[in-house]
Amino acid sequence: MKHVKMTFCIMLISVLLVSMWVPMTNPTASNKLSSEKISKDNHSPYFAPSYESHSAISIAGDDDFNTTAVNEGWLGDGSSDTPFIIEGYEITGGNNLISIVNTQYHFEIRDCNLTDANAAIGLLNVTNGLIENCLIDILYYGLDLENVTGINVVGCDIIAQSGKGIYMDEAFDCSIESCVIQGEPGSDAGIFVQWSEGITLFNNTVFEFDNHGIFFDSCYDMDILNNTLYWNEGSSMLTCAIYLIESDLAYIYGNNITENSDNGITLSDANNVTIIENHLVDNWIHGVYVEFSDYCIIQDNFIEGSGDGILEGPACGISTYFADYIIIDGNEFWYNDLNSITLAYSNFGYISNNYLNHSFNHGMWIYNSPNATIEKNEIYNAYALGGGGPTCGILIEESDDTSLLHNILGNNADNGITVQVSDRGNMIGNTIYESDFNGIFMSQATDWNISYNIIYDNGGPGIYMEVPTQDNLLYYNDIGWSGEFLAVDEGFGNFWNYSGIGNWYSDYEGTGTYTITGASSEVDYYPSMSLYLGTTTPVEYEVGTTGNTMSWAASALNPGIYELLVDGVSQGHLTWDGGAIHASVDGLPVGTYNVTLIVYHVSGHSLSNQSTLTVVDTTAPTWTVTPTDQTLEYNEPLSYQLQASDPSGIASWAVNDTANFAISSSGLLTNATTLAPGIYYLEITVTDEYSHSVSVTIMVTVNEPAVPYDSTTLVLAVGGIGAGVIIILLVIVFKKKTS
Repeated sequence: MKHVKMTFCIMLISVLLVSMWVPMTNPTASNKLSSEKISKDNHSPYFAPSYESHSAISIAGDDDFNTTAVNEGWLGDGSSDTPFIIEGYEITGGNNLISIVNTQYHFEIRDCNLTDANAAIGLLNVTNGLIENCLIDILYYGLDLENVTGINVVGCDIIAQSGKGIYMDEAFDCSIESCVIQGEPGSDAGIFVQWSEGITLFNNTVFEFDNHGIFFDSCYDMDILNNTLYWNEGSSMLTCAIYLIESDLAYIYGNNITENSDNGITLSDANNVTIIENHLVDNWIHGVYVEFSDYCIIQDNFIEGSGDGILEGPACGISTYFADYIIIDGNEFWYNDLNSITLAYSNFGYISNNYLNHSFNHGMWIYNSPNATIEKNEIYNAYALGGGGPTCGILIEESDDTSLLHNILGNNADNGITVQVSDRGNMIGNTIYESDFNGIFMSQATDWNISYNIIYDNGGPGIYMEVPTQDNLLYYNDIGWSGEFLAVDEGFGNFWNYSGIGNWYSDYEGTGTYTITGASSEVDYYPSMSLYLGTTTPVEYEVGTTGNTMSWAASALNPGIYELLVDGVSQGHLTWDGGAIHASVDGLPVGTYNVTLIVYHVSGHSLSNQSTLTVVDTTAPTWTVTPTDQTLEYNEPLSYQLQASDPSGIASWAVNDTANFAISSSGLLTNATTLAPGIYYLEITVTDEYSHSVSVTIMVTVNEPAVPYDSTTLVLAVGGIGAGVIIILLVIVFKKKTS
């Protein structure tokens, strides 16, 4: 019986194990494919335990596909729910190892090892396919996809010995995802796409191709997302990690693009392309190069080290050539050679909110690009290593109608901003400091509005107007602490004030006009001082009072903070609105103080003034609680707390009757002896540290002692009364009886 039970248990366990194993080994159990793009995250890959050696596969038409599937024993029926499954093969040698043409069946090619042929997989006039987890080491084409729709490539490893990793021609709504594509010397491009639409490239790694990592020609609507491209380095011109030519409406996002030659990204005749949040580092010439392409957006990218491999001509973080209406916004640039941003022959460019640091020549060079707007950028440390004229934070050259608005430029060589041969511009609200030579340098420029700029600490003049500049309007600028002369005008007909408003100068003394150095001898008729601080008179106030201030006449167009020091000790840094200062000096004890006010310009330059403050004490203490009369029973101790205050502190307490009373240093009034019944008039005096006192008289009443209480007398009285009552009662009774 035991043996029967044991046999039954073994059979039951075997059935359970088989039932669990069957769905795991059935490749059609959970694999469904539609014509939509496949994501590896929602598709369950099948990994063959080993490869089956197989000859080349060639399918021509749907009938042939169906026949071949039956003969090969492939799973599936070609529908979207159960596609044909071609899997687990090792095929080597020949032309196309797997060739499928003129079909509409759904199919999957997966987990195959394809080597040593001209092309691994060739699809022509085919729809609805998935190529997944294949290993491909091939001569010319890893994948050759022509006139295809809905083909998705996922998780393949491809080595192209020459030619292209993946070639797509007239492909529609296809995707390549999570593939590793490697080139070898003599290879062309990792992914080469032409005459196609709706292509998505996601999370691929493409490297070591001699021409391009990714190349699109004559395509429309592309998404190039989160790919890694590096070491795509060849000898031909304009080799790139990503190259788009005559291809519109692309979205290039989140790619890591490193050490490619020549450019990280090139757009040529590619319109409406968005390049956003890419990481472009150490590409040989440009990080991004855009030519003959309009309405493109380059936003929030990190671009560093462009130009490492330059032989001649400018290299840049971003360079445009005949690219109109381009937007360059929110990018970060470091160590680009020669410029971080170059606009050449590009109209209506908009450059904003970029951070540029350590450009080897210019931060920005705007050349022959009219109607550009450059605003809210930060540009630091342009090195001036390029030669060929003044280098700058921003160089505007032969570009009319340019607007420079609210930019910050610091530590640039030679000039902060240079404008040459450019007319009708606006330079408003910029901050320019610590340029090696000039803050602003203008040459052959007319009809510019230069206003509301803050210019300081430059090696030469804050503003230099060279011959011939004319008819420029300069007003409301704050020019300070720069070179031998703050402003130089060698042109003619420039105006240094407008509608009664001139400029602010750090060396203006406050009266009269201000003559601009230079051959034109221009005059600012309405000048002001960049920073002014008047004097104040000594102040005295009563200790403990509030609302005491010291006031100074002061002014700054661009104020920083102000600081008050009392006997050299800072009372804090306070925001300054640029007007008169009324500083609170409350809360100090009695004494005499040296009070110093320091006012700061936004540049950090300062002026100071010192005066005297005296705090005195001329008032007596005050009663915190008004003293009141006290009443005691006879022999009751006195303990009465008096309360007074004084800003200088209480020095002493006194009571006039020291024979009978005492008062402590804290104002506690007590009796010094047993107090006899009666009334005591006490004068209590409290004195502050400066001998000012206040007195009050209170009355202390001690009540008479109570009469002593004798219980014996009470008993006798009660007894007598009782006896009397009894006698009366007896008399009454007796009389009644006798009557």
